[in-house]
Amino acid sequence: MTRFFFCLIFLLLAFPLRFHAETRVYVDLMADEIMVDGKRCYPMNVKGWLKNGHWRSNKKRKKRNLDEWELFCGEFTNFYIEKGYLFPLVVEEYSPALDTIHVIKVNCSFEPHVWDQYRKPVEAGYWKWKRKQRFGK
Repeated sequence: MTRFFFCLIFLLLAFPLRFHAETRVYVDLMADEIMVDGKRCYPMNVKGWLKNGHWRSNKKRKKRNLDEWELFCGEFTNFYIEKGYLFPLVVEEYSPALDTIHVIKVNCSFEPHVWDQYRKPVEAGYWKWKRKQRFGK
């Protein structure tokens, strides 16, 4: 009988957690400060998100279109930006309209040779996007 109650308690605790799983968004942040209307903005590229344990990729990125970036003109919590670097981030939620983004972690567990293979096409896509936008010209 006690086994039944322990199983019941476990199911009641575990079952709601499955449906209230957090969404995590994976983004690339290029720490290249761009001033727009007196606000400090940073370019971000959404790679995809993990929702309820299932990966959903950004359809634009699936087509290998790495030069689709958006400007985020808000603040970051739990993160310090060093200018000139590329940061692969995991954030709670992302929208260009948000005022603040909470960073869960920085994905920097790459080996040096793997990091170069990841970084180079992303940075090339960013610079291509920036040339198209002609910021500050």
